[in-house]
Order: sequence, then structure tokens, then C-alpha cells
Amino acid sequence: MSELVEERYELLRVLSRFNIALGFGDKSIECVCREQQLDVNTFLAVVNMGESGSSPSIESVSVRELMTYLRNAHAYFLDFSLPMIRRKLSEAVLTAVENEVSRMILHYFDAYTDEVKRHMAYEEQEVFPHVEALLRGEQEDYSIEEFARQHRVSDDDYVIARITELKNILIKYYPSEGKNELLYSVLFDVFTYQRDLAMHCRLENELFIPAVRLLTGGGADCSVKDEHSAEVKDVLSARERDIIIGVVKGMTNKEIADSLFLSVHTVTTHRKNIARKLRIHSPAGLTIYAIVNKLVALGDLPDIYTGRA
Repeated sequence: MSELVEERYELLRVLSRFNIALGFGDKSIECVCREQQLDVNTFLAVVNMGESGSSPSIESVSVRELMTYLRNAHAYFLDFSLPMIRRKLSEAVLTAVENEVSRMILHYFDAYTDEVKRHMAYEEQEVFPHVEALLRGEQEDYSIEEFARQHRVSDDDYVIARITELKNILIKYYPSEGKNELLYSVLFDVFTYQRDLAMHCRLENELFIPAVRLLTGGGADCSVKDEHSAEVKDVLSARERDIIIGVVKGMTNKEIADSLFLSVHTVTTHRKNIARKLRIHSPAGLTIYAIVNKLVALGDLPDIYTGRA
């Protein structure tokens, strides 16, 4: 076990989430798991998820112990990782440039955190109790397929994409001046969090959900995506900049189309191109971009973005 941790120190989080205490000396993985009353096949299935190209062995894992792991991971994200990033982000952006952009970045992060809390609360309050009932042999109307569908959508739209968006905003568009070690430090934490969360979501999709399918008699099918800001601004067409302005002012695609004498389909196509070029998908992210690049003034924005009462 100690050699495994030495080679892959990121597995310390796996040990913590399986409640494996340190101080195991030179004991083997099997011995440590046996002493901790942990199923070794489940432990190895999670560990091997991090290996490139590895396929989990669904049939041999313990669903109950996977839920212990997932619950501990949720607690880590919500009680430690995200609050720590929030504290450091606040100090970093307010130290670098204390202005409306800094406050909007914090507002964006807070909205993201709220979405992650809702995502994980659904699993804790809805999914896990139903799975526990299945483990007790009780008949349940709930289908894991409902969770599987919702999970993939929330992964793409909120849990992964939004933190990627914040990272790109800070790297590409945030107007810090000079050296800012705090900002570099919080970016490192965001990268680490993003990687950890992506692996967490992959484990749920490729290990937990297929294992629950087996409980219900179903199959274990586990099928489940640079330049300086001024240069990027030049890449955007004048029409695309007009559309960004409309989006951050709270206009619908139909309203933007009418104001620019375009079809709704054309506006939708432009928005897809904007998202591809900037790697920013949400209105909140586009708002920060628009402020930084002086496409709009603060007085033009809806109160929802500025925090004004």
C-alpha cells in the first residue's frame, strides 16, 4: 500500500474517502483492506479508474462501499475544497484589482457552488436512499436510469463546464497587474479540483451506476468534450460582439434577432461560434468577458449580474 501511495500520491484522497487510516507500514493492499473491513475489489476498482485505458470490473464491486466513498467525496468537495478555493479566490481577486469584475467573479463562483450543492444534495437525498432500499431487498419504483440521464447533463452543463469556464476567464481575460502569487495559487487549486471532480463524475457514471443496474437485474452498460484578450476580441466579428452585448443585457435570442434584423437560427449559430472561440458558455461568464473588454458598461447590466438590490 505504501508503495502505491508513493507512486501515485493523488490516491491519498481515495484512502481518505474509504476511511483508510494512515500508519499501515509495509502491509499489502489486501492486508490493509482486510484490517479496515473494506472490500479489496472495490478499492482496486476505484484506484484503477485513474489508470489510462483501464476498464472497471463492475460485477465484483460493493455498491454499499462505493456509496461510502461517494458520500465522503461530497463532504470533501462541499466542506473543504470549494470553501478553500472561495477564500483564496476572494483574497486573490480583491488584492489584484478590487472592482466590479472581481466581485462578479466571486458572484459567479458562488452561483457555481450553489449548483454543485444542489447536484450533490439530489444524490444524497434521492439516489442513495433508493439504492440503500435496493440493498435491503425492498422493491423500489425509482430507476437508476433517471439519475444516469440527469447526471450526464449536469456534468456537462454545470459541474465540469462551469468550473472550466471560470478557469479560462481567469487565465485569458482577468486583468491582473504584475505578479499575483495568490491568483496563481488559486488557479492551481482550481485545476486540482477540476481533475478530482471529473474523476468523481467518471466513477459515478462508469462504476456506481452500472453496479446499481446489476442490483436491479439490468446489464452493466456504462456508455455514457489562445490568445491575449485583445487578440481574441479581434477574432470575434462585429456581429458576434453585438450578440454578446445582447446576451449580457439579458435579451433572449428572439429579442437579439429582432434588434439586429437577423433570424433566431443565425443568432443561435453565432452564439455557438462565440462559445467555441472564447470557451465561455454561460451568460454570467460572457458578462465578465464583456466588462473586461469594455463591450458594455456596468450600468447597462441587469441587477442579477451586478448584485445591486
